[in-house]
Amino acid sequence: MKDVDAGFLIELQKHAIYSGSGDEAFLAGVVRDWGTLDYIASKINEAKTPLMRASTALCLISNLHPFMDGNKRTALLTCHMLLKPYVVAEDSDKMDVFIREVGSGTYDVGDVCDWLKERIKVFTR
Repeated sequence: MKDVDAGFLIELQKHAIYSGSGDEAFLAGVVRDWGTLDYIASKINEAKTPLMRASTALCLISNLHPFMDGNKRTALLTCHMLLKPYVVAEDSDKMDVFIREVGSGTYDVGDVCDWLKERIKVFTR
């Protein structure tokens, strides 16, 4: 598994921002707290499996808000990138509710891991 660093997370945040409405494009790549971003990257790298790495990313990015905007979108995008070739098979509205709850501190990394485990599927075209 390749290590995650702040640069990788910033690129994903930019992608998440540019994929939106465009109103917040000026916030693409703007880090609110570099220490938090580095902490998140180190915690992702400490996780032993792709599922735990994805769970850690989803939980910590959405909860600790290292960026000025797009934290939940970046958390979800990072989760998907770390799970490849698997995808999260869930309705987008349910996924949105879950990520908002994660961001509010309702779930911890273990809860997120359990939730993802029930929903990941191998990607097929």
